[in-house]
Amino acid sequence: MNLSNFLSDVLDAPGESVAIMKPVLLKISPVVIFLVALLYGACNKDEGRSLSGTDTINNILVLSGDRYAVYGFSFEEGRVISNLEPPGPDINIFLQTDAGGNVTGKYLDSDNLVESFSFDGQYLDAGEAGTAFASLLDIGTRTWQQAAWDLEENQVWLFKTIEGNYVKFRTIDIVVDEDREPPFVELTFEWRIQPDGSTSFSE
Repeated sequence: MNLSNFLSDVLDAPGESVAIMKPVLLKISPVVIFLVALLYGACNKDEGRSLSGTDTINNILVLSGDRYAVYGFSFEEGRVISNLEPPGPDINIFLQTDAGGNVTGKYLDSDNLVESFSFDGQYLDAGEAGTAFASLLDIGTRTWQQAAWDLEENQVWLFKTIEGNYVKFRTIDIVVDEDREPPFVELTFEWRIQPDGSTSFSE
């Protein structure tokens, strides 16, 4: 029986005790309904946001007002987000260059100033990487680092958000254009977050 039916049955029930309680129930029932709705909303807080998906980010600077923004990805919000929009992205992609401006590598970094990345493995192709990603069901004991260095396609990584939630992701496609100024990089990746702080990705 749901709450509204319960209240309706109580208010319609015969008896002197119920008659005495009717004014009280009529006053508190909206409060009860509000509290139940609030609790329901809290229990379903992950509805309306993505907990997994495939997304793309790059290192293009976008003029926003009088400031430049770069768009990274927020695992907590499940979307591409500007570094100017609080709370900001969890990850951004960058290029490493030498003194001559030549690209020497790709990496992911985070503004949370915490060792948040853990490398799980490099795989031969998308099939192997996809299988490894799907099979990664528990965090286990990990070594964490400040950035995802030496980023390449078909890698699987773990990430720990500033809120303490764990993410797994695999790199699908990386595009680099050194002829652009500044050099361009774009990453497409598959990801999944465990939103309750658990170290398990099991269903």
